[in-house]
Amino acid sequence: MIGAVLALSIAWVGTQFFFLRQVNSLVSVTQRLSNGDLSARTNWSPGQGELGQLARAFDEMATTLQRREQEQQWAQNQIQQQTERAEALARIASRLNAKLELDSVLRAVCDETSRTLNVPAAGVVVYQQAEEDLFHIGGPNLDATLLAHARPPTRTRLIALATQLDTLPLQVDLQAHPHLIQTKIRRLLNVRYLICADLIHEGSIIGRLDLFTSEEALIGEEELTLLKGIANGAALAITNARLYTALRLQEKIRADLLHQVIGAQEDERMRIARELHDETSPELNSNASRSGYHKHRHPE
Repeated sequence: MIGAVLALSIAWVGTQFFFLRQVNSLVSVTQRLSNGDLSARTNWSPGQGELGQLARAFDEMATTLQRREQEQQWAQNQIQQQTERAEALARIASRLNAKLELDSVLRAVCDETSRTLNVPAAGVVVYQQAEEDLFHIGGPNLDATLLAHARPPTRTRLIALATQLDTLPLQVDLQAHPHLIQTKIRRLLNVRYLICADLIHEGSIIGRLDLFTSEEALIGEEELTLLKGIANGAALAITNARLYTALRLQEKIRADLLHQVIGAQEDERMRIARELHDETSPELNSNASRSGYHKHRHPE
């Protein structure tokens, strides 16, 4: 009898201890969840009665909350990235549109592109039909004197060597094709890849935007999207600068022609004045002589 009572007492104490441990575990998980730790789980094995069902409900709720928080965080990150991208494009557009001279626009494109995409250097090529292509390269801490001698690869050569990254950019491994750019320039920049994006305006390719990147600074999808936006803004700014340059050239030609016409008219007036002077001078002299003769004979 005593043994049975003792056994029942031990069983009851064990049950209470196990029950309290489960309850304490649930309370601990609840507290962690309320404090914002959505990774908290009971991790109970199935088949532990009503408390087990309650624990699984807690785990499912925590999993749902964690997934929703991750989705919300992802959405916030996307909004933040879109905002930063829009601000960067607005800043670049503002600077580019403030420039009217083509050389200033090219420098601004290189400076803003290298800074925004955090690459060692950026170059811009403007294709010209009857003249040599315009080219400028720039970036932080670069030797402008040395870069002045840089020459961009042709579009045909790039297409032959490059791999397609997207619908817009091309990428060339400069380690595999070291002679694509000058050795001094490649060593100065210490870059591995050349990424090229066409500058397109009204369906026509007017130039190219080049990125020189290191092996560690690979361009991802977000950077490629930003590169497209920069290329679109650069294409518009370059087109406006070329129109401004053409307008200034026309004004200069018009001013030169007007100056020549005015000069020709002045020369013609001077020529006519000389002819009139040459024709009238003898007649005036003759009249003056006759008038003097009559005055001389009048006293007789």
